[in-house]
Amino acid sequence: MGKIYQKMYLKNKNRSKSVLGGFTLIELLVVVLIIGILAAIALPQYQVAVAKARYAQAITLTRALYDAQQRCKMANGAYCAHFADLDIQLPDGTTKDYVTEEGGYRGEAFESDRYSCVMLELTSASLALVRCRYKQRDYFANPGYAIRLGTGERICTAWEDNYTHQVCRSLGGVETSSGWNDSSHSSRYTKYRLP
Repeated sequence: MGKIYQKMYLKNKNRSKSVLGGFTLIELLVVVLIIGILAAIALPQYQVAVAKARYAQAITLTRALYDAQQRCKMANGAYCAHFADLDIQLPDGTTKDYVTEEGGYRGEAFESDRYSCVMLELTSASLALVRCRYKQRDYFANPGYAIRLGTGERICTAWEDNYTHQVCRSLGGVETSSGWNDSSHSSRYTKYRLP
């Protein structure tokens, strides 16, 4: 009789568990833990992917400025000092002189709601460059992309945060130098030479 009672008890126990269809606390904790680990791995990669997408737009704009400057040099024998003199259509925005802290003229800057570009040292064959970055809430939130006009050297500039460095490295960048931001001396940058 004891065996029959045990079989009936086990049968009723299994049936009540399957009817309720619940999870134990341990099972729920394991699922939450797995989701947390996946999120911790995926979030930084997602941030890098978003930054790379925005960076690709800055690369396209910088390349267009570089090509326009090369056409200007071939036509006039010198680089154009102003964005208005280039034969490309920029997004809606404003231009202004780009000067050093000492007040010396270095080139012209362009700002829109999404991009910030600058043309620097246009009278120097070795230093002349165009540089753009995708603007966000914080000006330095995204890496900058620059091309030297004389040599065609491509440079990725990363700031203090980790994911801008990851963007530059993921594009094959090799670290060349680092220093402080000229205008505020509040953020460090690192330059990467791109292949």
